Amino acid sequence: MYRADGSKKSARGFLGPIKNLVSGRTMTEFSTDLGDDFEFEGRTYPANMSIPTMVPTQRPEAIEYMQNMKEGTGLNRSIPMEAEIGDVAISHAHMRITKGLNPFYQDGEDE
Repeated sequence: MYRADGSKKSARGFLGPIKNLVSGRTMTEFSTDLGDDFEFEGRTYPANMSIPTMVPTQRPEAIEYMQNMKEGTGLNRSIPMEAEIGDVAISHAHMRITKGLNPFYQDGEDE
């Protein structure tokens, strides 16, 4: 499988395959994009940069919430749970990027 930008997706992701309860399909990343240029902790990220939301720092309630979202649905930051999911994903992506890692899980890496 491939992301919208053409890069190859992992079949595992950070959390392993998780069933989307709306579509019945397996999800490993549940990607979102940052929209406009985005600044976080002094670093500016480019517009429309995609990051995974299915990351190890999400609460179990957030993972369950994402399992019940329709595929392709963006995060609505006016909904508290969706804002939390986005914030956790941004923080996790930032941590990986500052370490020189891809924000997405890469097959063969150990996190």
